[in-house]
Amino acid sequence: METDEFLAYLSNVKRYSQHTITAYAEDLCQFIEFCEKVENVSEWTEVTPLVVRHFEMELMAGRLNRRKRQGRGRPKALNARSVQRKLCALRSLFRYLIHEGVVEHSPMEGVAPLKFAKKLPVFVPDYRMDTLLDKKKREQDFSGYRDYMFLLTAYCAGMRVGELEALKLEDVDFAGGVVRVTGKGNKERLVPMIEELSDAAAIYLQRRKAVLVEKGISHSFFFITDAGRPASAQYIYRHVRACLSNVEALAKRSPHVLRHSFATALLNGGAELEAIRLLLGHSSLAATQVYTHNSFERMKQVYNQAHPRAKKFRVMEVKINAVGFSASSQLEEFIQKKIGKLDKYYDGIVSIEVALKLEKDDNLENKVVEVTVGVKGQDVFASKKARKFEDAVDELYDVVKRQLVKVKEKEREG
Repeated sequence: METDEFLAYLSNVKRYSQHTITAYAEDLCQFIEFCEKVENVSEWTEVTPLVVRHFEMELMAGRLNRRKRQGRGRPKALNARSVQRKLCALRSLFRYLIHEGVVEHSPMEGVAPLKFAKKLPVFVPDYRMDTLLDKKKREQDFSGYRDYMFLLTAYCAGMRVGELEALKLEDVDFAGGVVRVTGKGNKERLVPMIEELSDAAAIYLQRRKAVLVEKGISHSFFFITDAGRPASAQYIYRHVRACLSNVEALAKRSPHVLRHSFATALLNGGAELEAIRLLLGHSSLAATQVYTHNSFERMKQVYNQAHPRAKKFRVMEVKINAVGFSASSQLEEFIQKKIGKLDKYYDGIVSIEVALKLEKDDNLENKVVEVTVGVKGQDVFASKKARKFEDAVDELYDVVKRQLVKVKEKEREG
């Protein structure tokens, strides 16, 4: 049960990224091991839909290791989304094997795709991005300004972390006012470079040159480390994540959040979906349409706040993000009912976000709840720690309620 030729096909013909090929290789290796050790199957022609379904059930029950590293690794139950990714690798493999004449039929035809709730892209609202960028821009040292450029470039050009890593000096065309981005499958796209990004890049390049001269290093990569070496994707990820830690109640803090923020900002600003697709480098419009859900949720919020009949009967929708674990439906229902009542104390609430976290602490009070209420260009934020999430939510309700009342009183006085 070999996969080398299939993986070479993905690399040379389909032009998949190395990251995707590595993930496929791990998934297929795990399936082959399962077939040989559990199902006593040693040929692709012997794989049946029942074998695949057994593999699926073992993954979701946590009886298989997610990844093998030198024989070590604790079994971990996978969610439907993770299992579906592994099944996608198998579907692609059997399509290839049919094309090559190795098998006549795909066992995947008898395996129904798993259903799971689609997650909306996590993004940073415009006013929060403005606050974050203004703060980072004021940092004078090279490291701080370079991190500002990570944020600004990803947000203004919608670039993936791998694209930031690969960006070179010749890709930034100041005269033409564009950035040449090499995306997945080595596909190139041109993204307009706004004046703010152009001015910031000019300043950054001066500081970059000084660092390289001091270190005695020469190369053409646009982004560099403090030591002058090309910044890797992992390096960029760590620094962007650290910067985004200043944004409260954000479910994810990866560079991809900035790409989501770029697309959402364009859509909310009236850009056509096809134009956003081209700027993001998506091959299909279906991949871009996910951002319409964020905008539609925002439109529903505006409608519910503005229409008199909607205001009379509405319950404020609370966005709940459980960081690192899955919250129970009972807990989410409790939070929705409790925190959703906050709009009684302030009419101009734009959004309510609740983040749930589990701190690694021997202290029993390790349940952390953060509430962020967006009100007319600012945030009302509060955080509490307790033994139970419900207890923290109860305390936060009173704290945030008092803050909203104060905001309302100040507006009346002003």
